[in-house]
Amino acid sequence: MQQDLSTLIAPDPMAEAPENTPDVVARASFLPLSPVIHPGKPFYLAMQFQLADGYRLSWTNPGEVGGKTKVKFRGPEGFEISEALFPVPTKFQVGGKYEAYGYEKEVVIFARVMPPGRLSNQDTFRFDVKAHWLACKKECVSEDAQAYFELTANASVLQETDPDLAEWLDRLPKSFADRKGAYAKWTRSKLNFALQGVFWSEFFYANHDGPKILDQGPRGGTYQVNFETPQSHPANVEGVLIGKEDGKDVAFYVDVEWK
Repeated sequence: MQQDLSTLIAPDPMAEAPENTPDVVARASFLPLSPVIHPGKPFYLAMQFQLADGYRLSWTNPGEVGGKTKVKFRGPEGFEISEALFPVPTKFQVGGKYEAYGYEKEVVIFARVMPPGRLSNQDTFRFDVKAHWLACKKECVSEDAQAYFELTANASVLQETDPDLAEWLDRLPKSFADRKGAYAKWTRSKLNFALQGVFWSEFFYANHDGPKILDQGPRGGTYQVNFETPQSHPANVEGVLIGKEDGKDVAFYVDVEWK
């Protein structure tokens, strides 16, 4: 079921890299979390990256170093497939003065799939992925991959989930909007978040090309993110709120209309 893409990944011939750069910096595999499709029941597709020592793969917002990781999943007509879902990134200090957001060693990026309620057990269904990324150490290497696999629908077969991938699935941030009592409100160019019992520590901004964040931090019972006043701005502010609840690390995905 797993497809190893190492032979399909080609470093950008225009990218400058040191002589000791591995032939494949980020080894990518495209695979499902379940071996079969159950009609009408959601499942996940996964793009797994295993990185050479010392290299980082960027988040959707790379920060000041790197480039946005782009992963596009596709499937048959009638299947609803989400945008790429990224685990919570790590913030790195690069060169002593630059910030970067991403992952080291390994990361798995997902898409949620909702199949139609009726499917034939005799048919196969093809799913595709296309990805582009920069893997950075002292230099950044540009790589690409595309692959596909096919699954059959069979409600009588147990829809088991690969335990290693399930662990990564648990690292996806939860929806802030779906959490009861979650609060997000604009005061001019300041966006204030609140959720009782959660102590916020940081907001990771996903809009790489959006207005800059001037400062952020706790303010009077809320967590405030202060943006520069832009001439134009994206329709929404997206990102990940990091905090603690009952002594445990929590992360919430935020998608708030700009007002």
